[in-house]
Amino acid sequence: MGTQRNASLDALRCFAMLAIVLCHVYQHNTSIVPATSTKDMLFLLLIRWHVDVFVGLSGWFGVKFSVKKFCKIWGLIAFYSTVSIIVGRIAMGVHTPLRIDGGWFSNTYLCFLLVAPFINAAIENLVSKGFRQAWLAWAGFAVMMICNWVSRNSYFGILAWDVFSHSLVQMVFVYFTVRLLRLTDVLHHIRWRHVCIAVLAFVMGCIVFGKARTDYIAPYTIAMAIALIVIFDRYVHFPRWANRAFVRIAPLMFGVYLIHEPSSFGKLFHQIPLSFLIDCGINPIVSIILSAVVCFGVCMSVEVVRKQILRVMKLSFDRTRSRLG
Repeated sequence: MGTQRNASLDALRCFAMLAIVLCHVYQHNTSIVPATSTKDMLFLLLIRWHVDVFVGLSGWFGVKFSVKKFCKIWGLIAFYSTVSIIVGRIAMGVHTPLRIDGGWFSNTYLCFLLVAPFINAAIENLVSKGFRQAWLAWAGFAVMMICNWVSRNSYFGILAWDVFSHSLVQMVFVYFTVRLLRLTDVLHHIRWRHVCIAVLAFVMGCIVFGKARTDYIAPYTIAMAIALIVIFDRYVHFPRWANRAFVRIAPLMFGVYLIHEPSSFGKLFHQIPLSFLIDCGINPIVSIILSAVVCFGVCMSVEVVRKQILRVMKLSFDRTRSRLG
């Protein structure tokens, strides 16, 4: 049963990354497909939960810092940043600035890994003192985040330094929420009616507040992320072959994010397919979705090739070292 649930959550991780790609295809290509209020609302309702799901899954399983994991992620960011610069300058003539940048999510997640041990220790300490005290602490955190949500990046009147510090606080709150739900066994008491209320809150939040206020930390986006995690953990079941596929491709999702995000890759992997589909007279929404699927598939294939090349290089290095030894 545990394997089934893990495979289902791996599937959710893949769907969340596809949602991120879909979001960026829509956001970054308004010159090809102009944005409208109808399309805004449609994409809000379909995909705005994506980042909260990723961070929520980290809270579901718990994140432990390790130097190896940190260096691996940073190395991946450096690799794809470098390749993006090469592709942009040589293949496309785009003078991309020489910088190592994985996008706000990747950079902030690296910082999150550094503070994760302190967050885990704080949560475990709170839970050990009693569930009531843990949830009172969470309530104080929630009040601070609601003040932030209303006042735009201001925590009790203290303005966030920049988008990364603001995003880091958001990640900590989502992680803290889901981790506390898991450790205090609250999720065992969640029923279908609670899930339906969470989904309804998300839909109503999108309709009432619209795109300007539908931030990643909005209460209804967190509610939707938790609802999806519960649904996939308890109620979603795939065939065995699909489970094996999701377990294999889920670790590729961070690489997919890094590949599709830089400008040079974006132009190659989603602007070109989108322009082609629009020129063929395909419906704009269908074109966006198809372009996102193409971009997702190509990025995943690139990441598979990179991992295979790295594996072959490592095997060759090991063989050479054993011969010399």
